[in-house]
Amino acid sequence: MAAVADLPVPLGIVSNNQSETIDFVADFHGLDWLDLAHGREMTLEGVGRKKPEPYYLNRAMDRLGVDSALYVGDSAVDIAAADAAGIDSAFVRRPHRADYDLPHEPTYEIDGLDEIPDLLRDAAVPE
Repeated sequence: MAAVADLPVPLGIVSNNQSETIDFVADFHGLDWLDLAHGREMTLEGVGRKKPEPYYLNRAMDRLGVDSALYVGDSAVDIAAADAAGIDSAFVRRPHRADYDLPHEPTYEIDGLDEIPDLLRDAAVPE
């Protein structure tokens, strides 16, 4: 997490887990440096908005005030949601995902979060 904590861009977590779970994880791990951390509502409507639907990604981008984003994930639904939202994606190819097939091609494939600063190096960074 240290690799991304000081990036000069808005950072957030968007998860299919319930919001209360995401709040707990963010508090437990001291992720107060995030600009946004949210999951889905505990409703049937929230279940219907889960990734690969882009609803929560679009809402996060609105709340962060950005028009483009890099969504980092480790599952096929993460990449599909980024595609549906029209944003770039980075698939984290963790060891337990070595042979994991992706139905959508990610913009980037990385081994860990420490590669993200290099991906953003040439991108326009908002002031």
